[in-house]
Amino acid sequence: MNNSKDLLKNILYFTNSQKVFLFFLEHIDDEYYDRQVAKLTGLSRAGTNFALRDLAKCELLERNKKGRMVFYRIKKNDILVKHLKIVQNIVFLTPLLNLLIPESLQIV
Repeated sequence: MNNSKDLLKNILYFTNSQKVFLFFLEHIDDEYYDRQVAKLTGLSRAGTNFALRDLAKCELLERNKKGRMVFYRIKKNDILVKHLKIVQNIVFLTPLLNLLIPESLQIV
């Protein structure tokens, strides 16, 4: 199950911006600065910075400056973000559902 989930994840989220956006979808209530995002996603700092700036320009992420540091968080009330979160949940639940369907048919 993990291999198909990972393969699907690699197909759907292959650019740095997509990977960063997926990271924020998975951590919807949290706020991070660029180094944290780079470390947790495994992306380069430069690639992470470009992705964060692009996502903030598209108004998918909020920027919050505290001193010299800039923190980012996803705009979880944005209608596009809400729908993409639903799609992400469906994508990640599909392998599990495919395993459960034959079992549920045997039960019924």
